[in-house]
Amino acid sequence: MLVGVCLLTLGLVDARPATATLEAAATLDGYACGQVDPELFTRQKWSERDAPYGIAFPEWDRTTFEALKRRMLACATPANQRRTAMMLRYIDDQPYGRQAQVTQAVEALRARQAKRDDAATELRDAVSAAETDPDPANRRTRVTAIEQRLTRGGIPSALELELRARLGPLRSAIADQDARDAAATAAVQAQQRADAAKRAEDQRQLAQQQATARQAEAQRRQADTDREQVEADARAEAEQAAAEQVYAGKAADLSPPVRAFLDRNPQYKATSARADLLTVATVLDAAGFDLDTCRGALDDYRADWTEVQRRYGVVQGVLLAYHGLTAAELAAGAQARRQAWAKGGVTEGLRSNVLVMRRTCSQSLALTTALADFTR
Repeated sequence: MLVGVCLLTLGLVDARPATATLEAAATLDGYACGQVDPELFTRQKWSERDAPYGIAFPEWDRTTFEALKRRMLACATPANQRRTAMMLRYIDDQPYGRQAQVTQAVEALRARQAKRDDAATELRDAVSAAETDPDPANRRTRVTAIEQRLTRGGIPSALELELRARLGPLRSAIADQDARDAAATAAVQAQQRADAAKRAEDQRQLAQQQATARQAEAQRRQADTDREQVEADARAEAEQAAAEQVYAGKAADLSPPVRAFLDRNPQYKATSARADLLTVATVLDAAGFDLDTCRGALDDYRADWTEVQRRYGVVQGVLLAYHGLTAAELAAGAQARRQAWAKGGVTEGLRSNVLVMRRTCSQSLALTTALADFTR
């Protein structure tokens, strides 16, 4: 009987309240009267590890107590009737009697044992599920969860050893699978490294071939550029020589401002420079138009406007006297530009913002200086 108490306390066997109670009641019914003498009740120890009247503590529910009281009544004699009645009152004194105290403790003990039994069943079921799970990843997850539960403790030693023994083959299988996976991964990585090395070598060779081809192409292009530059220089020299020859023939008939401009800007002597000089005339005309607007609106920039008009006149003189344009052609171009500017609202745009107007006019003369050498 004491062995049963210890096993129940450690949680290594299932509690069978109904069966154990019937056995305890039968045991008490068979006791001799001397074994249930009222005096003996006060000598019993009522704790989870004790066995009052030789009966395990967890078996002391209401049925067992009723069997004890029934046996005490059956064994009552005239000599101990008073003591028996007092002891029965002591046992029955609700809610402070020994029976109430013990049965409450037994119910709590049985509840804890039931909880431990449920936990043990849950753990065994978890191991069984891990053993039968066909999916390696799920099996690993289940085993890890069980091991974490074992690590937290609070599990009876016998149950823990049982579970660890069952987990052993699962761990070995997982370790074997890990080894196979690691070997497979290493093989894949080795192949990937080999493939990467081959790709790198192929790319290096291709890059070298492309670099050689690019170098050859660059050399060819440079040779073409050098040849074209030599040819261009020769053409430019020939064109400049022809322009100088033309200029020499016309110089005597040119006005001093026109000769001075062409002497300082020989690039405009060539007949092909006519289009460039027309562009210069357009820029000067636009600068003069802006400065005229600023002059009228701000009463300023008169000197800049006068200088731009001088430069514009010089360029017009070159176009007329040297490049053969007619006055009608120049006038038509100027008229077309002014119509376009008027239609585009250039004047209104400048007048609408004084800051923009000042910035535009302040830069106009400087912009024309970069077009040619206009020094007197």
